[in-house]
Amino acid sequence: MLSFPPIINSRYIGEVNPTHTYLFCETTGTNLEMVLLVTNILATNFTDRGAQILPILIAYPDGKKVKTPQDISEPWELSPHEVQQLLGISLDMNEIHSILRAANYRIKDGKLYPPPWRADIMSVADIIEDIAIHRGYNTFTPLGLTDFTVGHSAPIEELIEDIRNIMVGIGFEEILSHVLTSKDNLIHRMNLPERKIIEIDNVMSLSYSVLRDTIIPSLLEVESLSSKSLYPHKLFEVGEVVIYDPNSPEYSRTVNHLAAIVAHPQANFSETHSYLNALFRQLNLTYKIEPTSHPSYISGRVAKILVNNNEIGIIGELHPEVLTRWNIKVPVSAFEIEIDAIG
Repeated sequence: MLSFPPIINSRYIGEVNPTHTYLFCETTGTNLEMVLLVTNILATNFTDRGAQILPILIAYPDGKKVKTPQDISEPWELSPHEVQQLLGISLDMNEIHSILRAANYRIKDGKLYPPPWRADIMSVADIIEDIAIHRGYNTFTPLGLTDFTVGHSAPIEELIEDIRNIMVGIGFEEILSHVLTSKDNLIHRMNLPERKIIEIDNVMSLSYSVLRDTIIPSLLEVESLSSKSLYPHKLFEVGEVVIYDPNSPEYSRTVNHLAAIVAHPQANFSETHSYLNALFRQLNLTYKIEPTSHPSYISGRVAKILVNNNEIGIIGELHPEVLTRWNIKVPVSAFEIEIDAIG
């Protein structure tokens, strides 16, 4: 709801006072289903206070007619077996109907109709939850534990923790940043052409409009604000990125990445390579690098990182054009790897 004329500017538009016995309620929106729901909620609130609701038939220019308020609830079917499966109690249909009537459900021809102000019934599990609530959770007999299990970290989380400890041990500082970022940070500021990335529909802010598929821009954003701090700067982050994948049912994959940058007047490929080498040595893993090209990095000073001949990341000196776009005044070298590929 964006505006309530009887409350806002009510002296001039639809002022309501205690002498009024008729109220005209108007709801406007871009989604008919939501408008009908809001109208139903208003109508039932007035009904609870003793008001009589007089429906109105709305005729649209295209010939469509809609009566409001209207019952937008859909019929559901529920069996005692489904209730027993989820709640572990045996109830017959008469008991189920009695409980649901107390929850303002309507029963017609054996079907269940939720109250007209309910739009949160997504499955029979939601109806069974209403049964549990209105029957009373205190009426259920507690059951003792029958299984003994011991929790532990997933193997990938243990690897991530090892990587964090190693990076701190070789002199890096960890940052934590948002998975959401801007398209400008991922593409324009990194001197990259347009590519498929996961974008947020109906965004509230362009600064958080896409899901990152690389972490290095997040590190550069921190570095761009750190020019007054004493050099050298050695930053890293371990976090999730979301990769566009047309072969996935969700058209995306969420994976864990490690990214690190080194920034100071003499930062170069060899220094960053030494840190990458120390990381893999501590992880007891072998890797190799091969020359490659990448618009974000200086030509001849960038390489891809391979483990078992599979490309898992990139290392290099960032291009001066990239540093200019981030307003960074000193050379920066960086590397980024996919942790899941070595886990």
